[in-house]
Amino acid sequence: MTALTLGLTRLSNWTAALAAVAVALLVLHVTIDVIMRYFFNAPLAGTILYVASFYMVAIAFLPQALTEKDDAQISVDLLYDFFPPALRRAVLSLGYLLTVIAAGLLAVRTGQEALSKYALGTFSIEGQTRIATWPSYFLPPLGFGLMTLVAFCRFLLSLSPSAPEMPRTPVGGETGDGETMP
Repeated sequence: MTALTLGLTRLSNWTAALAAVAVALLVLHVTIDVIMRYFFNAPLAGTILYVASFYMVAIAFLPQALTEKDDAQISVDLLYDFFPPALRRAVLSLGYLLTVIAAGLLAVRTGQEALSKYALGTFSIEGQTRIATWPSYFLPPLGFGLMTLVAFCRFLLSLSPSAPEMPRTPVGGETGDGETMP
């Protein structure tokens, strides 16, 4: 299981790094567009389309696996802290299983949509520029697919009878004993 968790950790970090690159490219692209527009009266063609169809999609969906790995999703622990350890473990296991199901369904459905858009060769026209938009449709299934794998790994770890009670993993994925947990 260690090789799997290490691989998922690396993939999660890699996709989050790609999202960070998308943020930097978005800022650079928009800055250049503004400079070109206001100083040279020659805006870059397709800026709004690139921002909406590529950068924002990457920023929103690629880090999904990292947020699952780091347990950084929004959660409300109103009653959880009062549960006995066995019930806490069961609740976490059920939460991981529901995450696997929901993220898996989202990965499959968005993957079907991506294949459909690829087959159609989907594009948009902004000004006089034709821009293929079908590649951006593959980012949500990638993000949700990796999130599904991370949640499934966490689910399996939660079922292990030898594993201690599953702690909430702090941001960064460190468990406190130097190991990272997917």
